[in-house]
Amino acid sequence: MLGKNTFHFFAWLNYWLNQETLYSQHSPFIFSLYQGLLKYLQSQGKTRANQKRKATLLGEYFCSLTPAQEVLEFAFADVSEEPLLQSIASGTLHALGKRKEISDSSKEEASWEIHLQRFLQDQKVFDYVLAHDTAQLISSELLLDKLVWSLHENSILCLGNIHKSRETEMAWKKLKEHPRVQLSLDFFDYGFVFLSFPGKKTHKVLAY
Repeated sequence: MLGKNTFHFFAWLNYWLNQETLYSQHSPFIFSLYQGLLKYLQSQGKTRANQKRKATLLGEYFCSLTPAQEVLEFAFADVSEEPLLQSIASGTLHALGKRKEISDSSKEEASWEIHLQRFLQDQKVFDYVLAHDTAQLISSELLLDKLVWSLHENSILCLGNIHKSRETEMAWKKLKEHPRVQLSLDFFDYGFVFLSFPGKKTHKVLAY
């Protein structure tokens, strides 16, 4: 059994060996989307020396591709003191996490899970969902499925740390196999799924 650090290294190595570049894209949709991302990153003046900040810009860019009227961000305290999409969401930003926004009882895994299920049941569909750490969502196999069904055809779902562990990688793989998912983009730090794509079901591993 591989340790967490060893697993993460081999996951990164596998990503590095399989990543594609902009000019290897044959789909006009992916080429345009990917080109827009690279221009966005460049416009922010970020470099690979600031990889953590650069990774957060992924979430911002893909959110900007949606109407962003109904946005859900799982803003856990160990990730950010404030929701990262505060300035991007043009409508309502729902920020959930193991913080004061829910309740003290949410510190218990079971109550957090129940709260999320109730929230997804009561809320309308979302344009964009960002979860910084996939591990926070896989305590129940139903949660990711519920998230997918809370999206409309042009929504985007973003999951962070998809290669953090064997469990998160399995959750990412299962998500890609979901019948509603038509396109997935793996940037290692974050993975994105689309429910609408002008082509057959496609999965890409992309450098950025």
